[in-house]
Amino acid sequence: MCRDPRPRLECPEPGCDIRLTAVNARNRARHLRFVTTSKCDHWIPRGGGGPESAQHRWMKTRLAKIVEHLGYEATPEHPPTHADVFVHQAQFCLEVQLRETSFTKRTATRERADARVCWLIGDDAKLDSPKLRDALWNQPAVRFRVVDDRRPYAPGPTPWHQPFDHELNDHSRIQVFANVAFRASERPRHIPADAAGWFVTASMDVEHFLREVLDGSRRYYQPGVLARRGLWARVKDVQALHGIQADRTATETTIDVPAVTEPTAPTPWSAPSQIPIATPAPRLSPESPRTAPWTVAPASHPCRTEPRLVVTHERDRRPWWRQLLPWPRR
Repeated sequence: MCRDPRPRLECPEPGCDIRLTAVNARNRARHLRFVTTSKCDHWIPRGGGGPESAQHRWMKTRLAKIVEHLGYEATPEHPPTHADVFVHQAQFCLEVQLRETSFTKRTATRERADARVCWLIGDDAKLDSPKLRDALWNQPAVRFRVVDDRRPYAPGPTPWHQPFDHELNDHSRIQVFANVAFRASERPRHIPADAAGWFVTASMDVEHFLREVLDGSRRYYQPGVLARRGLWARVKDVQALHGIQADRTATETTIDVPAVTEPTAPTPWSAPSQIPIATPAPRLSPESPRTAPWTVAPASHPCRTEPRLVVTHERDRRPWWRQLLPWPRR
């Protein structure tokens, strides 16, 4: 196709006579280009590029109208930044993407032009692509879907295929989700050290989202600041989180040190003046009468007022065979 003279190339779709030409670029992949200003939307490549689809054009037009309704100046297909919709007062680029592309490279190009970026990725885009997953986790991006406000839970409408159905266009709303963070009001005040549990993600109308983003009350926070992925959060909610974390850190680092007191001298030990000595009980002599097996001994302790009983057993001096007799001894 690149030989001279180049052959005549046309769109392979039956009935389409749009002319094409082959481009053999050094720094880009070889591709086909439209010769005239007329274009068609047949045979759109999967990896990006090609003419814009009807959904892409409808999204650009709707976003430009929403931005102008908010009081800003919007320019679709801004030449200096190549943005789908450029907001002049806020220096903001709104990019609609329905398939994978070089998100990191294109974001850096717009940031070098002193412009911020917000990627709006369609909900029908498959997340099995590493570039799309990386864009949702590490790039300032959100996902969007189109819903009918009369039937919010019905399958999404396709107003781009019915441009003359004005009622359908009036009731079609754009919702953004995936990375839109809100403060979880039902959470207690004693939160963990990180932001886990402080923010939750939910869907939001794109008009309210753009109003907060363009006036600066909602901004994008890089991955690792609030969560493992990047989040679009309100500035006042993040400030409240940081204030509570600072109060907790100050409370945990405060240590109560007890007052230092002079040590008191120990009380010197003194020996008691009198030590009571117990008097041993008198022993019975062999000549003492054996009237009872026990004797009464006087009180030997100074605190004891009553006499104590001392039991003494008499030794049986009979022969062993007599001790076995059943009758009593005499």
